[in-house]
Order: sequence, then structure tokens, then C-alpha cells
Amino acid sequence: VVSPKEVEVLNPQDHSLVSLMTCYPVGTTLNRMIVQARQIYPTENPTINFEIPEDLLSNQLPAIR
Repeated sequence: VVSPKEVEVLNPQDHSLVSLMTCYPVGTTLNRMIVQARQIYPTENPTINFEIPEDLLSNQLPAIR
């Protein structure tokens, strides 16, 4: 939990990172709650190139009616 002025916690990093930010406590603008997660899989620089067959992908999508 940080003050609204503490924006440096969202500065770019040297690795893949996702940040979620919300007001805290809920319904106020007093503070910001920030949750961050670092990508661990697949690796940021994969050494294996894999492909998913196109027919597998199309079977997974819901039909549009």
C-alpha cells in the first residue's frame, strides 16, 4: 500500500512484470494497493519454438450464434 504520489513503484523494470493497482481502502482515494507479479513461464527469451496446430485452436473456440 502506497500513497498516490509514489508512482516509482510502477517504473519499468529489466524483466517482464504485470502490475495491478486499486484504491485503498475501497471507495477512497487515500492510498493505492499495488500487486506485482514477475513472469516465470514461459521464459522471457524462450529457446524452444513450439506451435499449436490450427485445428486444435479452432475446436476450442465457442460457436457464435
